[in-house]
Amino acid sequence: MNSPLANILMVDDRAEDRAALEAVLAPLGQNLVLAESGKDALRHILKTEFAVILLDVEMPIMDGLETARMIRQRERSQQIPIIFITGVAVTSVERFKGYAAGAVDYMPKPAIPDILRWNVQVFVDLYRLKAVLEDQIRARGVANQALLEALAERDQSEQERAKLATEVKALSGLLPICAGCKKIRGDQGHWSQIEVYITKYGNAIAQASLRKNILFAQHNLVTDSSFNEFHVILCRNVLIYLDETLESRVGRLLNQSLVIFGFLCLGAKESLKFSDDEACFEELDMRNKIYRKTDENCGQCAGESKRCELGKP
Repeated sequence: MNSPLANILMVDDRAEDRAALEAVLAPLGQNLVLAESGKDALRHILKTEFAVILLDVEMPIMDGLETARMIRQRERSQQIPIIFITGVAVTSVERFKGYAAGAVDYMPKPAIPDILRWNVQVFVDLYRLKAVLEDQIRARGVANQALLEALAERDQSEQERAKLATEVKALSGLLPICAGCKKIRGDQGHWSQIEVYITKYGNAIAQASLRKNILFAQHNLVTDSSFNEFHVILCRNVLIYLDETLESRVGRLLNQSLVIFGFLCLGAKESLKFSDDEACFEELDMRNKIYRKTDENCGQCAGESKRCELGKP
């Protein structure tokens, strides 16, 4: 791939000197831009990026030194190399002023063609190298940004996997989950991904006739007491997080909150075995942990023994 042409600005108030510079630098094959004054040069610099500037020192109105200072005041053009071209002898003091104004070199007028071309070619090569490095830096910045985004996505994925693993661990004791593929077996015996299973079976819709009598309330099973009598209580996957003492207390609260012959539904891995009120219920469905309260007085037992006897105070 060919590199784009570099722009070279040549500033001289004499047309014949501009033509001479153009003839010397034409073999470089770059884009040569001519300016006849300092102001003309500044207008070009406002709209074009240059690899190097050849600037005549002795010009009317705005000489080369003043033009160079103006070029250096503009941030975009501060780093452009400036070669002063002069037709008079330059003293050490004048040379120092030129360097202070921003010049990198002095060349006599008329210039020796090979030396002038060599000097300009050096700055053209440096300009191209700088452009290549800037492109590489930009490309590397884009690559680094893409890498950071990929790492962020990976971290998010790892967090999601860790969360899923925690959920799988919590569900593994409640649902038939394969230890290898982490799939869940449904009621029909089919294996599904956890996300699919939760999406499909994670919700339930009650019949309209039942929804009329549903009461929603915030209740602390550990600290609150019974506040109503219900026909059905669904308390799934709550007792598994309690110790035996709390499990017994919650069992008593559930018993007190049910009407006689009311139904209690627990989680698949739960039971009333640690509750003093266990004998007050009959197990209707062992697999789905569905119980029915059988004795209205049983909930008032003092719980002195592990199990109370039905019908006894």
